[in-house]
Amino acid sequence: MFYNPIKNHPEAIFVQLTTGCNAKCTSCPHPFTYGNEGHHKAGNMSQQTWDEFVRQVADAGYRGQVGLYLHHEPLLVKSLGRKIKDINERTKAYVVLSTNGALLTEDRRQELIEAKPRQVHVNMSSADPEQYSDIMKLDWEVTRINTHAFIKEAGNAINIEINCPVLPGVDTTLLEKEFPTVKVNAEYYANSRGGLLDDVSAEGMGSRFKIATACDQPSQNFNVLFDGSVIVCCMDWEHESKSDFPTIFEQDMFATYGGATMKGIRREFNDGDYSRYKMCTNCAQEMGFNVGVPIRRADQLKNACRKLVRSL
Repeated sequence: MFYNPIKNHPEAIFVQLTTGCNAKCTSCPHPFTYGNEGHHKAGNMSQQTWDEFVRQVADAGYRGQVGLYLHHEPLLVKSLGRKIKDINERTKAYVVLSTNGALLTEDRRQELIEAKPRQVHVNMSSADPEQYSDIMKLDWEVTRINTHAFIKEAGNAINIEINCPVLPGVDTTLLEKEFPTVKVNAEYYANSRGGLLDDVSAEGMGSRFKIATACDQPSQNFNVLFDGSVIVCCMDWEHESKSDFPTIFEQDMFATYGGATMKGIRREFNDGDYSRYKMCTNCAQEMGFNVGVPIRRADQLKNACRKLVRSL
């Protein structure tokens, strides 16, 4: 099919390889959506689903990011290295990985270095051992040692960054002191994940989701669950939007991205209407989007230009 790299693709496609995670972070709804007490079906992406995903990425000539970190811990996936190589060797896209780092053992570090993702984010909520344990329910010393070893062993082969979703009372300068040779992203606050976390909010703070006057997620990103289902946003931990989109087996995902439903959601957001999904209603209020106020045509053009620049 004809593929326009500017108009017909998202900046990033996030893929859920499994529903598992080894952490129980207080800033994440995973424990009560996918965890042992969760209400979603547990599972792993089948080889058939993965091959179909890669085929569509390759056929489209997609050159953007494939993010292997949607609602899960990717280092739990035994075939992770092979999957990264599939993207690198079979498509024109590149891989970004996000992990909590606790499973960066020597074998997994070497696997990643050999597979060559373009970027790896190691997520840490604090560099204070007790605070880290309280927030992430992981062993700080294990994560610290593994991450330092990965940074040293990877050298310049992989762009490694530390991500800190900032929570009240966390001194992010401790992370900068702990990892002085890599970038530490600590300018964005943890958010409520569409209203699911009662005690977490980014309201009035910086957030990586607030990049324009209206929410830009349906344009910026595309999200594929482990069974090939599609959701409108990574904030959709409850799968509110899942039934509104065909699976990647039912319709090419780039056709879904450019389809009537996604376009309708984008128009609603531009018009200030976030009522379609509960998560969007909550998130728009938290992020300070244009609720009830259509954005001006001039602002729409500015947002489009901003998106174009990011995609180049």
